Amino acid sequence: MKIGAASRLSGVNVETIRYYEKRGLVNEPDRTASGRRLFSDTLIAELRFVRRCREMGFAMNDIEDILLTARTGGTECREVSSVGRRHLNTVRNKIETLKKLEANLATLLDQCGEDDQCSCPMLDTMLRDPLT
Repeated sequence: MKIGAASRLSGVNVETIRYYEKRGLVNEPDRTASGRRLFSDTLIAELRFVRRCREMGFAMNDIEDILLTARTGGTECREVSSVGRRHLNTVRNKIETLKKLEANLATLLDQCGEDDQCSCPMLDTMLRDPLT
């Protein structure tokens, strides 16, 4: 199938597919004599896999590592789970950072009043103090 159909079936934008090919993340599809890409079911499955990984926030390098393991017939769950554990730690750290940001923002907003005539405590704090 052609790239447009591959995009619809995989849920990956056409330009993103081209980027993944150029980067070497997905295998290059076969081409017609005129140079049009022909996507196989296997390549569509790879694109879907990459899309799911990206939706979960995996970095491109991590996706490359996982795909390499899969392509080489790797059945070492240890290798893939190592990448997954590392990503989970990153996600947990981001959650903690977001919780702190939420608390800081809530505190700043609690200081705000409805009086438009006074200075804004939130703005004053943000201009004066670093958020911690």
